[in-house]
Amino acid sequence: MDLKAVDIVENITRQDFQHNYHQYQKPLLIKNLAHTWPASQKWTFDWLKKNYGHLTIPLCDDRIRNAGKNYQVRDVQMMSFNEYLTLIETQPSTLRMFLYNIAQHAPELKKDIVYPDLMDGFNERFIYTFFGGKGSRVPFHYDIDLGSVFHTQIEGKKRFFLVSNEQAALLYHTPFTVQAMVDPTQPNYKKFPASRYVKGYDVTLDPGDTLYIPSGFFHHVEYLSGAFGVSLRAHDQWLNQIKGLQRIICHAAIDLPCNRFLGEQWKDWKQKKSFKVAHREMKRLELMGYDRVS
Repeated sequence: MDLKAVDIVENITRQDFQHNYHQYQKPLLIKNLAHTWPASQKWTFDWLKKNYGHLTIPLCDDRIRNAGKNYQVRDVQMMSFNEYLTLIETQPSTLRMFLYNIAQHAPELKKDIVYPDLMDGFNERFIYTFFGGKGSRVPFHYDIDLGSVFHTQIEGKKRFFLVSNEQAALLYHTPFTVQAMVDPTQPNYKKFPASRYVKGYDVTLDPGDTLYIPSGFFHHVEYLSGAFGVSLRAHDQWLNQIKGLQRIICHAAIDLPCNRFLGEQWKDWKQKKSFKVAHREMKRLELMGYDRVS
């Protein structure tokens, strides 16, 4: 894999963002986009425990990708928010609070978020928060609704690996899902030879940083400490909304029921299919003389 740094700016105008990043679907790290947010000032582990520690929250772990009863289940364990925040603040943990929509569960917190004016189409019904302990990881996937995502790190540090959706085959994307099998932290070119041709980005987020993830971009996330952040999503193209809806329907109508009834057989079929597609794409690139990582 050929990974390069994401462009970093302190601030950016709407015109520059549209012309230099959104138009070309290019990731960007913005340092000061959220510096005026009330959330950036007051959302700490202690403040959340004091004001929302009584909530019972759903947690998932690494089993979310396994075939069987825990596949795509985001509430394999329930815990008080106070207990969970203490856990991830003090020790490594693979438990994650994933896609927790504060607009639904704690709507008063919406006022602590300021929507950027960099693009149109922000959906205020979905303000997703993500929490995890040191060592938590989210393997390569893309967001099924194909929204443009602005992920702001509030506490702790996270590392993101980003690859465009046009390279899905090279990541060994499994059909009928948003998932891919390649691990950018430990590239296995013997098992996944097509991944040698992948070109992407590597970036670490500190508190206050906002990462723009273009529509459909695959991202792999590593929690470098106990951390949490907020994702705002926007749709400014009807075609992406239609494609996103098609993917949601496909996932619900095909992948979930097939997993329920076929389990490991379904998972094996998807993986075999992804290898066939990846090797076909690799052969095409070889014939065209594309460079690969040695």
